[in-house]
Amino acid sequence: MRKQAAIALVIAAVAVVALAVFASRPREERTAAVSGPLFAGLEARLDQVRTVSLVKAGGGAVTLSLTDDGWGVVERDGYPADTSKLRRLLLDLAGAKLREAKTKDPAKHHFLGVQDLDKPEAEGIRVRLADAEDKPLAELIIGKQPADGGYYVRKVGEDQSWLVDGLSRIETQPDRWLRQELLGLEEKQIREIALTPAKGKALAIGRDKPEDLFRLIAPAGAEVPEADIVALARVPAELRLDDVRKLSEPLSQANEVVIRTFDGLALRGQLLERDGEFLSSWRAEAGDDQEDAKAKAAELNRRLADRAFVIPAYQARRFQLQPNEATKK
Repeated sequence: MRKQAAIALVIAAVAVVALAVFASRPREERTAAVSGPLFAGLEARLDQVRTVSLVKAGGGAVTLSLTDDGWGVVERDGYPADTSKLRRLLLDLAGAKLREAKTKDPAKHHFLGVQDLDKPEAEGIRVRLADAEDKPLAELIIGKQPADGGYYVRKVGEDQSWLVDGLSRIETQPDRWLRQELLGLEEKQIREIALTPAKGKALAIGRDKPEDLFRLIAPAGAEVPEADIVALARVPAELRLDDVRKLSEPLSQANEVVIRTFDGLALRGQLLERDGEFLSSWRAEAGDDQEDAKAKAAELNRRLADRAFVIPAYQARRFQLQPNEATKK
């Protein structure tokens, strides 16, 4: 009898605790399925967008701005932005569809991650599209992503929150929005690559015609594995940047790289490893009698001048190929 009474007391205690926990939970508001665009008419106004601002609560911000030179990343001194990535973002916002109306109680916004960014424990991303006069064309806070997909969002200045479909993950680090292609060359254009390290021996590979294979042309008598030559020949066309910085003075004690093309363009680069990063700077040149190459050099220099580019380590190391490491004795 005592055992049964004890069990009954335990069950009652558990029920009281469960009731208290349930009562302490915020009550969800009744939600309703909806349909239609998140921003009606935005697609027709995308050509008016001149500024895109992305700010993450707690840190991380990037501003993309359209100037006469095209779209640039403001936090990277206007360096060209990845326009294909920007286009996807704009089309996602214009095409986002409402799925469900959620809470319009500001006290509950934090459950969805759509509270204002200056609120404690804010975790959303504020997206703002503005026109030439800095008037907003669309402005919202993107919050959490529920298990069944979509994103919780709230338009800035409104209390109503929504579950929407059609949005993708948004990055707020400036380097993630840079145009990654660095030199803008195709492999078939390249005639010669010459490497002059700050310490060590120079090396050069080249070919006579675009359809030829690259071969070692200096130093005379050396032998370098064919795989290393092929890997080096591919770097100029595949070279990508990880980040970009202002360059106040030439990189000192740097390795020298010269890339020559069949149409008379020459790209002179400096390569330096510093603090675990590989920095490179570039300058394009062409002869006075090479009009097309001169125009290409001027275009490249507008983007490359006075900048240092962080490049991937595996590509930088291919520019460090030295004959004394591969020469057979």
